[in-house]
Amino acid sequence: MHPPSQTPTVPNPHSLRATLLTATGLTPDLTTDVGRWQLYRTAAEDTASHATLLQAATVDPDRALVMSLVVHLPALTATADHPTWLAALAPSERAYATQRSTEYALLRTRPPHDTLTRDLDTYTNWLQLRLAESLTHKPSLLELADRGRTKRIRNLATTRRAASPADLHRRSASGCSYSQLSSHGRAT
Repeated sequence: MHPPSQTPTVPNPHSLRATLLTATGLTPDLTTDVGRWQLYRTAAEDTASHATLLQAATVDPDRALVMSLVVHLPALTATADHPTWLAALAPSERAYATQRSTEYALLRTRPPHDTLTRDLDTYTNWLQLRLAESLTHKPSLLELADRGRTKRIRNLATTRRAASPADLHRRSASGCSYSQLSSHGRAT
């Protein structure tokens, strides 16, 4: 006789969502992707719910919803936690989320001017815009003003470069949620 095969138990999505509902205090319609997104996004802001949220994401059948969550989470989590969240996606789904995770890490560390100058053309529009919103280093803003990919990026960098240093820091600290990221990814 062969020993009975051990099959891994799949977490029950309903019980996982019930746990998240209790933790968040929300009452959305979980039969819709909008309701689940509201639940997941609110739970993402509570680090105590992350383990349950991760399990819920791995069993949610709506892979587009899970992709949205995984792409959103780097703004709220420490860079070291990003691989765990990326693993919630199938390998074929990870490229975009991995790129966004890398971009959030770069935003947190603020690229040195020589790196920005060298790599600016490889940055996505999203990253160039977030850098134009958050950088306070005038030479870096000049690079973005001259070489930013879109008119919006170039205009924003030009406007911010012309601002006084005090105004520039005040706007950076209060005007852009991405500039408020600490080294741990939580808004400050």
